[in-house]
Amino acid sequence: MIPTDADSSDVGFYIEIDPIMDRRRQAGTDSLSALCSSIELVRKALKIFVAHGGVIHSPGSRLPIDLDDFAFQPQFGLLRPEYLDGDPDPYRRKSG
Repeated sequence: MIPTDADSSDVGFYIEIDPIMDRRRQAGTDSLSALCSSIELVRKALKIFVAHGGVIHSPGSRLPIDLDDFAFQPQFGLLRPEYLDGDPDPYRRKSG
């Protein structure tokens, strides 16, 4: 993690997808938000690459990876059930 500015509390990560995306800093208000933003940026870059005719392979394989495949989507069963109650609105916070 690297601070974004000397007077800022934001943190960030340098990310790069060699050779398709140059190194850039992705920042957030804390390490979790910076990491989530970085993951989302990489996902978008790979989807753009594939949309323009690129192909992504698993190491040692000739089979292309489908970024929309279930294996690359949020997985059920990772969170405890009490954290999945109610409306799955991503912007809603539980009180209490």
